[in-house]
Amino acid sequence: MAGMLMLAALGRWIAKELRPLPVEVIYADGLNRLHSGDLAGTRLSAEALSAAAVDGRFKDVLEAGIDLRLGRVHEAAARLQNALDFPPTAAMAHIMTGEAFYKNRQFSAAIQILKSAIELDDSSVDAHRWLAAAYYDLGATEPAVKELAKVAALAPEDPRPHRLRGLIYKDMESYDAAAVEYREALRRSSAFADRPQVLRELADCLLKTGQHQALDEILRQCPVDAHTLTCSAESKYARGEVGEALRLVDQALFLEESHLDALLLKATLQLDSSQADKSQLDAALGTLQRAVAAHPQENRVHYQLSQLWARMGQAEFAAKHAAESTRLRDLRVKFTDLHAQASGDWNDAEIRYQLGLTARELGLTELAITWFSAAIAIQPEYPEARAELQRVLAPDPLK
Repeated sequence: MAGMLMLAALGRWIAKELRPLPVEVIYADGLNRLHSGDLAGTRLSAEALSAAAVDGRFKDVLEAGIDLRLGRVHEAAARLQNALDFPPTAAMAHIMTGEAFYKNRQFSAAIQILKSAIELDDSSVDAHRWLAAAYYDLGATEPAVKELAKVAALAPEDPRPHRLRGLIYKDMESYDAAAVEYREALRRSSAFADRPQVLRELADCLLKTGQHQALDEILRQCPVDAHTLTCSAESKYARGEVGEALRLVDQALFLEESHLDALLLKATLQLDSSQADKSQLDAALGTLQRAVAAHPQENRVHYQLSQLWARMGQAEFAAKHAAESTRLRDLRVKFTDLHAQASGDWNDAEIRYQLGLTARELGLTELAITWFSAAIAIQPEYPEARAELQRVLAPDPLK
């Protein structure tokens, strides 16, 4: 209590000292302190505004910003209600309300109010950033990419919009476009938190597009793990360096014995010779059986197994795995088609529900949770989506 009285007294002193300053200057200083993470300074600015007996909506916005930083989302949204229609605070109140809705997973509401915020102030980085985040979390990648381009233009030193655009393009298998975005993210900052992951994802793109020399340069900057070792092994194999590829893939499997791409490449290397003898065939079979045990819903494993069983003269096993490979491949095509529909339509709960079902069939549990959650965010009263989400989060142990 004593601390609050001292804070109020200090606020009155600041108001007295700053009285010649326009209210807008004190308010702007409070917002700048908020953006820099100086919550105590923001509180002082709010108290100064209160002591100066100016319109209370200026103080409401600053205090709502503090609430948001402290995780008090509902309190923030409530404080902002009166500030939404007050011209001096309207833009910031809309932005903060959009942030509150986003953090409360009310993505549709966030999108609507953030669009209004941008109509009031198209130069706001935060408005475009939160709008991009809401679109992205709903799987609406087309509008997300557009908003991220605006964020990148307004914040020329920020690597994050390019990092996320790269991830979106990579998921779309637009590897050249993704590589451009990843390189720009890396150019903008040498120390951002996601830099190691960006390097790994850029390496994937360079491998997919056959840019092996550029890949070597990026891999030298990557942490050594099963993923990067496998990426290097695949590149060596593509350049005919079979022995080096085998050495690297063995290192990868030593670090992570069930790594999917490493197991698939190991089997390929074991069958590298068209004249592979029985021991080589048996070794490859053992590798692929490890792969299918760890990744039973991966169509590439079943495809390679079908080819190997056929080569070994086991038609029944070959047909079984060929059929499963086709089924899983068709599910992935369906997933891709649904994702394309969702990417341009942020308000269709049914598409997201179907994406959740398909992801679950493919064993992509995290994606299933994401898509069921997105369907519920758009349509809170969606009992089927809620039931499926619960099923994924807490599967029946008896099944």
